[in-house]
Amino acid sequence: MEISNNKVHVYKDLYFESPKIPAKNKIQGYGLPKKDQKWKRTELPEWWKEMVQDLSDIESSLMTLEKQLDVKEKKIEAGIREGKKLSRTSLNPIIEAINDLVVRYDVVHTKIETFAFEEDRKCTEGIWFYNYNPQTGESDPIFITGDHYHYLNWFKLDGLYANYRERDKRWFYHWWICDNDSDSLGQAYGKLRRDGYSFRVMSIIYNRARKTFDTKYGIMSKSVKDTNEMFNKGVNAFVNYPLFFKPQVYTAEDPKDKIVFKTPQQRVTYKTRTARKEVSLNTEIESFAPNENAMDGSKRKIIGADEAAKLPKDVSIEKWFNVGKRCCFLGRIIVGKILFGSTVNE
Repeated sequence: MEISNNKVHVYKDLYFESPKIPAKNKIQGYGLPKKDQKWKRTELPEWWKEMVQDLSDIESSLMTLEKQLDVKEKKIEAGIREGKKLSRTSLNPIIEAINDLVVRYDVVHTKIETFAFEEDRKCTEGIWFYNYNPQTGESDPIFITGDHYHYLNWFKLDGLYANYRERDKRWFYHWWICDNDSDSLGQAYGKLRRDGYSFRVMSIIYNRARKTFDTKYGIMSKSVKDTNEMFNKGVNAFVNYPLFFKPQVYTAEDPKDKIVFKTPQQRVTYKTRTARKEVSLNTEIESFAPNENAMDGSKRKIIGADEAAKLPKDVSIEKWFNVGKRCCFLGRIIVGKILFGSTVNE
């Protein structure tokens, strides 16, 4: 580790300043034998599927009971209007059953939400974990950013989750610096072959898109085929997301070039018993064929450009960049970022 006063050297005169190192017992891996202290995914708890199903069953039961309650209430009210002496005590068993289920619902829902919110916090703020160093025989406290945590813990790469790599950590540090610099348009990166760059870019885009409103993200690569492959990497990872990371999708089940997070349908909830439109992100991730005017005229939060130095000969990278950067400005203020990477030979 190159930590000195919480600063890590990243590149030339660039340093990433990590948060203050927390108490030892707050660092992931604390209490384990040193040789077992390493990056380990936080998987869904063993109780997760059972409780999610339980929550669904409770909601269904509550809807049924409330319908029964409505029917009985209307019959009693109609009878009273006709002069009949009717008591509402017959409603008590249904009301008690509803109250019991509401208590159960709140307990289960709170437990599920607590885990989900904590994972979302990690994907935003990052985490510390102990990493055993066989050369020194000691474990180093390692900080990874929120985007890096999301990439390692929840974004599948061709069906598998990524391993922790020191190189990736430094890359995400560099991206964090670019992302948080109000004068930076983003990151330019000369990459190795098959170093996972396009996966990292798509992971960052999905980590932001899943919780931002009215936002557009764009991706492009050196050919239509490569662009489609890059887009599909994001879609395949999204399919494997846990439910609490999945916004409603407006597009088809097998999107080809655009995925839109939008909720057109309505549903009835047991609490309100009224039709309401779900909160809609109205956010989209769109892929573009390599073209100098790709994304022209639309504001973009993040543009992911893979193999940007290998565009077709009739596409000027300089002209494309001049168009792309305008998508990241609002007046003179930078409101979006470009992840600009390409493989380089020795």
